[in-house]
Amino acid sequence: MAGDGELIGRARDMIAARITADHPGWQAGHDLYGWHASRLDDGHTVRATGPNGLRAMIGTAPPFVSWSVIGEIRRAYPGWHIWRDPTGWWHARRRGNFRERHSPGAPLYAVHASAAALLRVRLAEQEELDRAED
Repeated sequence: MAGDGELIGRARDMIAARITADHPGWQAGHDLYGWHASRLDDGHTVRATGPNGLRAMIGTAPPFVSWSVIGEIRRAYPGWHIWRDPTGWWHARRRGNFRERHSPGAPLYAVHASAAALLRVRLAEQEELDRAED
């Protein structure tokens, strides 16, 4: 006879399979941190606390087209990790070891913008600050 944990696990697997079937191009699952789904085209991942939240996150995920823009920005600024969140905001954080100094005019660890063009401006500003630091 199966234990409660095993039954719950199987139920979650069935729900994840249903979400995957309802959203072609996505692979849904569940782990210790909650529900998650990854877009098969580009690996974009969303997380939620429940299956209904996961369905909502999949529905609001940025379109795949934005990933070509992200690729262009990543190539232009390889020292940064670039992404767009489900609300449409663009984010960049530095890769590797970086110690942010909390003083006026110091380079930042992360920058954010409401559009890709604005993020590019912010990243160009950060490169200028980095050159001034050297």
